[in-house]
Amino acid sequence: MEDKNLPADFRLYVNVCRNRKTRRMIRDLGVESFYSLVALWCYATENCPDGNLGDPSTSNFATDLADACYWPEDRADEWIAYLVKARWLDAKDGHLLVHDWMLMQPWLSTRLSRSLAGKKGGLKAAAKMTDAQLAERAKRAADARWNKASDAKQMLSDAKQHAKPHPNPSHPTPEEIEESPGELNSPAPPPKQNALRHVSLNETTWEFEGVTDEDRANWSKAAPAIDHDREIAKAINWLQAHPGKLAARRKGGRWVVFLNSWMTKAQEYAESRVAVAMPTQARPAGNMNSGSPAPTPRPQPAPIGQQAQVRQRPKVRGQVTDWEQVKAVLKPEISERAFAKFIQTAKYLGETDEPPCLVLHCADKYSADYIFHNLRWQLVGAVKAVTGQDLGVVVDWDEEQAA
Repeated sequence: MEDKNLPADFRLYVNVCRNRKTRRMIRDLGVESFYSLVALWCYATENCPDGNLGDPSTSNFATDLADACYWPEDRADEWIAYLVKARWLDAKDGHLLVHDWMLMQPWLSTRLSRSLAGKKGGLKAAAKMTDAQLAERAKRAADARWNKASDAKQMLSDAKQHAKPHPNPSHPTPEEIEESPGELNSPAPPPKQNALRHVSLNETTWEFEGVTDEDRANWSKAAPAIDHDREIAKAINWLQAHPGKLAARRKGGRWVVFLNSWMTKAQEYAESRVAVAMPTQARPAGNMNSGSPAPTPRPQPAPIGQQAQVRQRPKVRGQVTDWEQVKAVLKPEISERAFAKFIQTAKYLGETDEPPCLVLHCADKYSADYIFHNLRWQLVGAVKAVTGQDLGVVVDWDEEQAA
């Protein structure tokens, strides 16, 4: 008969089989040593919940432990010595302890103290109860212990007897089908058309089909600075070059979302290209005394869409803003490194009239891009704090440094 006072299990980590100590023990003592080790942990769980196996100097300690763990008794001393050396067991204060038992089995190691605390609490509560209350509690405990099966059957019978049908069953009964045949046999309503799936990609002609005038009107509002037909062609080329991306988007089928996202990113890129001024014209390079010809300047990329009308070098009308005061206001708003590396080295050229912008000059394109993309809004705020005007920011750089 099962003893309910004994613990039913103990914790065993899943990496115990591939642990290097386990593999070394199996090489040294054989595979049966692992079975005996698990048996040792079971013995400790049942007889020594705190992990203390006892005093090894007592008579028959080694043979009794070996017999309990299915290890040959004639090799008991050798087995225990190996477990201590390999640190499966720990010798401490004249006792043998299972290694890290308190750490690995915290629930077992404190089981006795918790049991005593529970008994103490029960006795304390019982001391406050009358004889009639104690008798009633004992009666309820006995009924619950001996009438488990009958109580379970009675509960199941009561549940079936008092159960009510669900108000919205997933499957109608035959009576309901006879009462309302028209509703159940009527054709299903047509599925709703997804407003985002009216565009499809024809992979034979490689063209987007179903693009409406409304789609183009939305693109014109959201992305006015780009050529939409050209961007569609670029999107198709990108899909052809990335078959994995094409398969994922073909599965989703929401090509309108894909094209809207593509147009938005193209517009953002065009705006970043337009906002930064054209680089300063490079001076002829090469050694003038040696007569070596200057290298051919790198051709600039063609403007995209409407950029040809706006990518003009700004005409500076003069220095109006107190640049040193602007830097003083800007310094606490950004990091010391960014101020020293980019703002301190930038040269203030002046302002433009149309549109009103503050013009800076940097030694290289990296610094110009960093100021525009990361420090632009802090710089605009500092200029407004000094001048009281909303001025944009245009950044110039040397072409020969960017080449």
